[in-house]
Amino acid sequence: MVDEINEGIQKLISYDLDKTEPEFESISPNNPALIIWRIEKLKLKKWPQESIGTFYEGDSFLVLRIKSEDEKNAHVWTGKESSKDEISYVSYKVLQLDQKFENKLEIYYESQGRESELFKSYFEFFTVVKGGIDSNLEQFQSKQYKAKLFHVHSIGAKLQSREITINRKNLDSGDAYLLDTGLKVFIWTGKKSNSFEKFHMGCLAQKIKDMRHNKITLITLYEDSTDAIDIKNKKEFDEFMEKYEEEDIPEKQESVIEVDKKVMMKLSDENGKFEMSEVPYNKDSLKSQDSFLVDRGDALVIWIGKEASKNEKKFARFYANKYIKQENRSSKLPIYIINEGRVSQELDKCFN
Repeated sequence: MVDEINEGIQKLISYDLDKTEPEFESISPNNPALIIWRIEKLKLKKWPQESIGTFYEGDSFLVLRIKSEDEKNAHVWTGKESSKDEISYVSYKVLQLDQKFENKLEIYYESQGRESELFKSYFEFFTVVKGGIDSNLEQFQSKQYKAKLFHVHSIGAKLQSREITINRKNLDSGDAYLLDTGLKVFIWTGKKSNSFEKFHMGCLAQKIKDMRHNKITLITLYEDSTDAIDIKNKKEFDEFMEKYEEEDIPEKQESVIEVDKKVMMKLSDENGKFEMSEVPYNKDSLKSQDSFLVDRGDALVIWIGKEASKNEKKFARFYANKYIKQENRSSKLPIYIINEGRVSQELDKCFN
C-alpha cells in the first residue's frame, strides 16, 4: 500500500502545475460562480448548466464554488467506481486550479455517499446516477434505452436522490420514486411520503422533460389512490417494473467509520521525506510553522499553517492516504484541506 502512495506522489511530482489549463483561463477569481467539470478521458469537460447537481458513480468531478472574495472552495468528488487514473488526474487539476487562485482555495475531497454539508448545500437537488462517461445516456428514444429507477428522500431541508436497482421490493411507502423509461417517466409517491419530496420529485421530472425537449410523457402515481385513471396508470407502471426488473443485489458493505476516533498528527516534508508524528489533540497544537492532520472520526481535516512548506498543501491528500493505510481507516473518509486564517465549520467540528 505504501508503494501505491509513493507512486501517486511521484506521479503528482511529474505533473506541471504551471501548465496552462484552457478551462481555467476565463474564470474571474472574484465573481460569484458555481462551475463543474467532469473528467472525460483524462481531460476536463465543463458540465452543462442543466445537469448541475447530477453526478455519475463511475466518474470524477471538479467543483469550484466562488461565493465571495474571501470564500472560495474547490471540491473533488469521486464516484465509487471512479478509476485510479481519473482520481489522480482530478487531484492534479484541483492543485492547478488552486495555483491559479494563488493557493487561496479551500480544498475538499468528497467521497460518494459521504459528501460534506457544504458541498450538498450548492445544489437544490443532488442526484447520483449509475454508470459513467462510457454510458449511453442520451439515446432516450432508442429501444435500447436502459430504464432507471431513482429513490428520492429528504435529509433536513435538502433533497437527495440516487439510482437504485429496478425491483418492486425497493419501493417504500415513506419515500418517492421516479422510473425513467425513456419516453415515459413515472413519478411514484408513497402514501407516507411528505409534500416536500413530492414537490421536488415533480421538479426533477420536469427537469428531465425539459432536457428532452418535451418529448416525453410524465405520469404521476399515488400509492393509495383508488381513482380509475390512477389504477390504469399503476397497471402500466407495474408492467414496466416487471419488464425491467433486475435482481436486487445488496451493495458491498463499506468499512465502518469510527466516529469517536480522535487523533492529531503533525506533518513534515523535511529532507524530502513525508513524515507524521502524533501531537496532543487540541486546538493549541496548531502552529503556523507547520501543517497538521486532524482525524476527528467522521472526516480528516488537514490544516495548513501560514508558514508551512508549499509541498505540505500540494501533497496533503497523500499524507491523508498514508495515514488511512497506516491506521486502517475507511477509504471513504472525506478529506478537507483548510488554510490557516479561514473560518471553517469543518475545523470547528474537530474541537467542539
